Amino acid sequence: MAEAAFWGFVGASALIVGAEVAFGFKLSRMTIGLIMAFGVGALISAVSFELVAPAIETAEVWQVAVGLGLGSATFFIGDRLIAKMGGSNRKSKDGKSKDGESDDDSGLGFCSEPCSTESQSRPFSACRWSAAEV
Repeated sequence: MAEAAFWGFVGASALIVGAEVAFGFKLSRMTIGLIMAFGVGALISAVSFELVAPAIETAEVWQVAVGLGLGSATFFIGDRLIAKMGGSNRKSKDGKSKDGESDDDSGLGFCSEPCSTESQSRPFSACRWSAAEV
């Protein structure tokens, strides 16, 4: 049991290390977008592989292929509908909102007060976290 707890701690510590890196360095929006796109792709891939293997064991391959195709089409059509309803105009690629104001602190929406610039070298130190907001 101690070994399982140790490896659970090692796996969970990646979250803390990632947060320290994120708050310790100023990354460009392109870099952040690439990291997020990779993470989303890895998550979708993992979920797909986790669901496809048991599905092939219980159904025929063509049925699984049709299900994956319908799921992909649903996602694609939903994405297009959201964009058509104004979702694509929410924020431009340079970080400006619809009214032209910069939204640099959008990732810190869960802080109860804005983080000061001096805290850039000390992550989490200038933020007061509120459990109700997290």
